[in-house]
Amino acid sequence: MVIFIAFLGSMLYLTFLGYKGGEIDKLLAPVDGDFNLCGWYNETAGHEYNNKDYPKLMITDWTALSPAGLFESSVCVKECPKGGALIVDFQPTAKVPDLVQDADEAPDW
Repeated sequence: MVIFIAFLGSMLYLTFLGYKGGEIDKLLAPVDGDFNLCGWYNETAGHEYNNKDYPKLMITDWTALSPAGLFESSVCVKECPKGGALIVDFQPTAKVPDLVQDADEAPDW
């Protein structure tokens, strides 16, 4: 029983340290199809991106059969489209380089 209480105490202490010194917002940030965090920037060599102005995530293809497939088509957007908007300000990804929608059709997002 003493070992169990010591274990719980150490887990609480480590949780406190992680919350105090970590970046909880980065842990909870949405991730687009290229594994870039929406609302963040990265200056790591070979994988630079700046999504500071694009904090929200939009899934563009709801026909995928798996959760991983859904998020492959996701992009970071400035704000969510409202009222059947045909133009969306977004950061392109490898799988979604452009969002083209015919004016005659309702958007599928």
